[in-house]
Amino acid sequence: MRLGFIGLGSAGKALARAMARAGIEIAGVASRDRRRAAEIATELPGCQAMTSQEAVDRVDIVFLTVPDDQIEPVCDSLRWRAGAAAVHCSGALPATVLDSAARAGAMIGSCHPLQVLTGGPNDAELLAGSWFGIKADEPLRSELTKLVEAIGGYPISVSAEGKALYHASAMFAAGGVVALVAAAADIWETFGHGREDGLAALLPLVTGAVTQLQARGLPGALSGPMARGDAGTVERHLAAMSETTPELIPLYRELGRLMVGLSRELGRADPASLDQIVELLQPVNERPLAPDQP
Repeated sequence: MRLGFIGLGSAGKALARAMARAGIEIAGVASRDRRRAAEIATELPGCQAMTSQEAVDRVDIVFLTVPDDQIEPVCDSLRWRAGAAAVHCSGALPATVLDSAARAGAMIGSCHPLQVLTGGPNDAELLAGSWFGIKADEPLRSELTKLVEAIGGYPISVSAEGKALYHASAMFAAGGVVALVAAAADIWETFGHGREDGLAALLPLVTGAVTQLQARGLPGALSGPMARGDAGTVERHLAAMSETTPELIPLYRELGRLMVGLSRELGRADPASLDQIVELLQPVNERPLAPDQP
């Protein structure tokens, strides 16, 4: 199958490079920036810089790796043909944004790499070992599965109904982690250090947590006061944050409740201590009254 890419952002470049390194022929690449297309084409054996319409006319599977809000307009602007295939790489959009290609007789589908791609030179290497959400009918699904496996990825079928939730999960695990580390690093400014110091100090901790997740899974990788049932430490955290970073307390409470749930699943902490933590995590005006209070 001859492959082509329309759009050479982070995903397009990474996928094209990874497939070419796996010995898969990339016949053509297209971009609004013709110079970028020419540069990428020189990296890929047998590849040519093309216009978007030339890619549709000359290749069998066209990957539309343009920004999400451009996928449907770009697809609609092209003349598709029966026997070709149009594939987008959005994690959130359904394949139906490619309906204009389907009406012309082309197969349509989506193939989303579950990986953080930023446009760097090592992005292609990150795809090996990554999972890919695939939505397509046969025979296109089998072709996409083969391509993913050829670059060392793991294909998984994602239904149209489940796609938004699949992508929300990815946001929690990627962007959500970055946002949490940013909040954690900001706390360092309250005790005499800069955000950069906080990030440098916390990154090995984050790496350790990921290593434990890989080795021990869920809930075994949980650590910290919730894993131990250490209510006193949680109380001290909340008291200190109320004086310095009160805006982060709602986030601390929500994460704490999730960690308590994992701790109960883990089964190491005293249940009564976890009940005490749950009470501490409630806003003061929502906590249950003591038996001797009116």
